[in-house]
Amino acid sequence: IIKLPKVELHCHLDGSLSQGFVEKRLGRPVGKEELSVSDDCTSLAEYLEKFDMPCQCLKDEEALEEAGYDVLKSMSREHVCYAEIRFAPLFSETESMSCKKAMEALIKGLERGKQDFAIEYGVIACAMRHIGEEENWRMIRAARELLGSGVCGADLAGAEASYPMSQFMNLFENTRKIGMPFTIHAGECGSVDNITDAVNVGAKRIGHGIAMRGHEDVIRELAEKEPCVIVGRCAD
Repeated sequence: IIKLPKVELHCHLDGSLSQGFVEKRLGRPVGKEELSVSDDCTSLAEYLEKFDMPCQCLKDEEALEEAGYDVLKSMSREHVCYAEIRFAPLFSETESMSCKKAMEALIKGLERGKQDFAIEYGVIACAMRHIGEEENWRMIRAARELLGSGVCGADLAGAEASYPMSQFMNLFENTRKIGMPFTIHAGECGSVDNITDAVNVGAKRIGHGIAMRGHEDVIRELAEKEPCVIVGRCAD
């Protein structure tokens, strides 16, 4: 199985950094329990907390370039041939580095990884649910400038139960209008309405979609209205 060529369509940069990369950036040993939840974790909020430490390692252009290379190096060991790397550029933004510069730095590292490991890639720029619409829209417009030059789309991620899709319809109506493809984390927890809203606003892919289980009527309705693919870890 490891030798088979693979396509990775749901990879979060800050959730895929190697332990060695994190230790190098923090300048100290890091235990795996600091980076991963326990096997019995059932809380998305608790799971998302584990992204805090890796995000602290992505605060300058050198780090982002190294991170892009690091994640493709790891994927090469599993014979990935194409990967879409998601990350939240606003989390890396500093006074000296704009969100666009953050994306460009990541792309630079991914491009080096592409040359060394023969892995094609695309960057998906994530808007975050707990960040205001104005800032998310600014980021999406910056990502649109890089569409086709490393960036392949946008996304919405974060604590879905606290910030339902209904709060982001205007943001993604505007995203669609400027010709920016997008996927949405929806149905990872919470109501099936989050999935319906995401498809209705134009998402061509849904991340996770677990809440769709048991709603065959909704599946049929959406399939007739708009083709959409669910990508990501699903419940049994």
